[in-house]
Amino acid sequence: MAKENIGAIGIDLGTFTSDIAIVERGSSELINLTKFPTLVDEGPESYMKRIVPVVNGMKNAYDGEICALGIGIPSWSGVEEAIMNSPNMKKFNGFKILGAFRLMLPWLEMKVVGDNDANVAGFAEEGYGNHHGAKEGIAGYTLGGGVGFYAFVLDPDTGKLFMLTGRKKRAGEGGHRAVPPPPGAPERKCGCGYQYCVEAGASANAVIFYAQHALSSGKPTLITEKVRQDVNYNERKSILTQVTPIHVEQAANDGDEAALQILDWLSWSLAHGIRGVIQDFDPVIFTISGGMSHWKGLIREIRKKLRTLDGVVPCREVKVVASTLENPGILGPAAMALYKFA
Repeated sequence: MAKENIGAIGIDLGTFTSDIAIVERGSSELINLTKFPTLVDEGPESYMKRIVPVVNGMKNAYDGEICALGIGIPSWSGVEEAIMNSPNMKKFNGFKILGAFRLMLPWLEMKVVGDNDANVAGFAEEGYGNHHGAKEGIAGYTLGGGVGFYAFVLDPDTGKLFMLTGRKKRAGEGGHRAVPPPPGAPERKCGCGYQYCVEAGASANAVIFYAQHALSSGKPTLITEKVRQDVNYNERKSILTQVTPIHVEQAANDGDEAALQILDWLSWSLAHGIRGVIQDFDPVIFTISGGMSHWKGLIREIRKKLRTLDGVVPCREVKVVASTLENPGILGPAAMALYKFA
């Protein structure tokens, strides 16, 4: 007897974790959400050996049919179907990840699809995010180890949205748009080698860099206390290696001066990046997704700074919102796989 439920597995390949879940046809619910450590320094061979059993186990435990697998991939080159020029996953450069999954998961019968991680998150936001005005133009940043970017632009002749993909399907790297560095911030080069990327001042790695700088200054800061209060704190390891954006957010919420300064630098880079996107694409909605999107103070500061920035396209007209989806980075590629194969 045929199984009634049909689902696809979605993978959000990130610098720190690869989030995995099943999404069923006609639903936006994430089933069996799993956070899998990417361990980028171990390289792609180790990654595949570790993740394939997880995918197989998810398929075997699911009471339905898995019809396909979709992956959101950073630094994606669609023509080569490979990770190329990645600033944060250097050992994965040249890795043909779709081909590896097709080879190691023969039960999928080659039904594996992928796209830029931010593009698939945008696909989820446009389709499932319930953002009023999204059908007239939506763009966004995904904040993780890097800064992903997507933009769906309205074609006035057809009334439909389209996404710019570029000559080799590499477009969508708006996290590497040049912005003025935050005043007073310690200099930090982006992993791509350029100093003025949005990603240089607005990624999770940038927040960690700023926090380490603050902790090394010797000035008292609540960030230290927040690290020590973390259930995962290891007193045998340096605090510098354990600080995360969550600790900075917690300290900022308590009024810590150093954490609020980091918030100011972070929101500066994001607001200036968004300003540039508004001038290029004139979206109605700009979404912030990823772990730091839950930081309400960050969203407020971005809106506040954006209102002060001039442009031919008025920045005030664009709504900046936090994603309402549990994980658009998973939902997007799974929905894309379902759309193609179910």
